[in-house]
Amino acid sequence: MATAWRERNPASRVSAAKEALILNPECAPALLLLAEKDASITISEAEQLLKQALKAAEASYRKSQQNQHQGSLAEGLHRRDTNVLICVKRRLAMCARKLGKLKEAVKMFRDLTKEVTPIPT
Repeated sequence: MATAWRERNPASRVSAAKEALILNPECAPALLLLAEKDASITISEAEQLLKQALKAAEASYRKSQQNQHQGSLAEGLHRRDTNVLICVKRRLAMCARKLGKLKEAVKMFRDLTKEVTPIPT
């Protein structure tokens, strides 16, 4: 996924993310990138990808949360997992808004501001 994020060409980014999903079907960053950058999908399809990414991101977050105090590498992984989780939730709320699900979008944005405390970088 590091290669996909560094790519400048959107088509290269999408193909790198698809390759990452072949290696790990539950790669939340790859699902997030596909939902954001793949021009061939609709907002509803993006929402479905983001829901998959949310499940994967929550699982990664819970796993890294248990080990976060075991060194700087573990803290870095937890910070990354937290940022991915926040980004996925924010994108899901934006999809809900674009699909006209305003009450759902407002609830998601409110939950984001209440639940997640920012991690200093």
